[in-house]
Amino acid sequence: MWPFSNRNDKRNHIGKRLIAGLIIGGAIGSIVGKKLMDEQEKNEDDLEKDEIEE
Repeated sequence: MWPFSNRNDKRNHIGKRLIAGLIIGGAIGSIVGKKLMDEQEKNEDDLEKDEIEE
């Protein structure tokens, strides 16, 4: 009956939360990784400019 919770609902809920967490975590990791790569590329470009000037 619908007023009583089903045992499978709890397992299904945990699975949905796990999948959502993996997706959100992947998105955050992608953003942070992109920023770090851009920063590293900028530092390498600055070093090349300094070597050319010397």
